[in-house]
Amino acid sequence: AGSDIERHPESFTNQPGRHYPETFYQNGTYASQYTLTSYNKDDATGPYNKMYSVVGKANAIITAMENVSNFADIIGAGEPSELGQLYGEAVALRATMYRELIRYYGDVPYQEETITISEALQRGRRPKAEVIPLVYADFDKAVARLPESYGQDENIHATKGAALAMKARFALYMGDYEIAAK
Repeated sequence: AGSDIERHPESFTNQPGRHYPETFYQNGTYASQYTLTSYNKDDATGPYNKMYSVVGKANAIITAMENVSNFADIIGAGEPSELGQLYGEAVALRATMYRELIRYYGDVPYQEETITISEALQRGRRPKAEVIPLVYADFDKAVARLPESYGQDENIHATKGAALAMKARFALYMGDYEIAAK
């Protein structure tokens, strides 16, 4: 019992972790690395720009792989491959970044190719309702390419279950309960 000040006598600035929105994945870093106002998209070093930086890197990998002459053979072989896994991880990462961008900002510039942040901003924002199905499709692509598990020493990679869980969680946030239940 007691007031918050009695339970946590340290100052507010010493306890930022308790004051962040709960997220599964936040730009690849821990929430404690952000300040309470770091979700301001005008901050060049803030999460908005960092998330788009990650989207750009994922798009570079995706585009490079899709432009390889035997891409269809690599992806469509039906057997797990390291290149298929890399493609799945890049697509999952892009979907995860857009999931976070939509959650915090709503309508966002959407890019499937490698462009700069200023080019994306010049294109303008796409309505959230248009981007959500694209995020679901990316998660589905990732699920199709990612393995169910890795060796004991390789637990830092995305798995099929992780991609499904992130898609379901995003669907719950968006109120798409039928998609979340799949």
